[in-house]
Amino acid sequence: MASPRLLRLPAGSAGAGVAFLPDRAVEAGNLVERPGWAIAGTLCDDGDLSPHERTSALLVDGTAIAVRIERTATLAAEPVPSFFVYGTLLRGESRHGVIRRHAPDAIVAATCPGRLVDLGSYPGMLLAQAGRPSTVHGELVRFPVATLGAAVGRLDATEDFRGFDAAGSLYVRRLVRVSAADGTAPLAWTYFYRGDVGAARAIASGDWRAR
Repeated sequence: MASPRLLRLPAGSAGAGVAFLPDRAVEAGNLVERPGWAIAGTLCDDGDLSPHERTSALLVDGTAIAVRIERTATLAAEPVPSFFVYGTLLRGESRHGVIRRHAPDAIVAATCPGRLVDLGSYPGMLLAQAGRPSTVHGELVRFPVATLGAAVGRLDATEDFRGFDAAGSLYVRRLVRVSAADGTAPLAWTYFYRGDVGAARAIASGDWRAR
């Protein structure tokens, strides 16, 4: 694993590299666990890393990076109430009831950078290959903040995601920037497949329904 970088909280200038601490919020000035929330920070290469907490931070291209945390100012967290879904969680598919159970505010068509593989009864999304842009078609699901924590817990269990620093997950939850049919381009949670894709067939269209 690459050496961890320094993540300064909160985020600095807009031009700096930004990463997000996932499932974190702030209470009485302290970092606390809160599913579905995130805190933005600025990635830096300098600094004495030894006294800082080591953890994982997420980039908006769907990847994760090892970081150590440096707190520089008053912290602020924001909920990320949207999910990008692309397979059996879609409307009309076998596990859409998991979505409906948590009363989403809206469901709209959306796309996300990535590529799809057919795993039989369900798909897996992978990162787009370098130099070969590709798109996955799916839906953006927006949950009320009041039900976000419960929705995150249910979806993590459904996708066998065991935690950001845990081993053995079939899918991993990441942050991506999506393009929605309503003209918005929000940050959203999604799940990338981490299992064996050796025998999987690529879905060239990026659309599970059109496979």
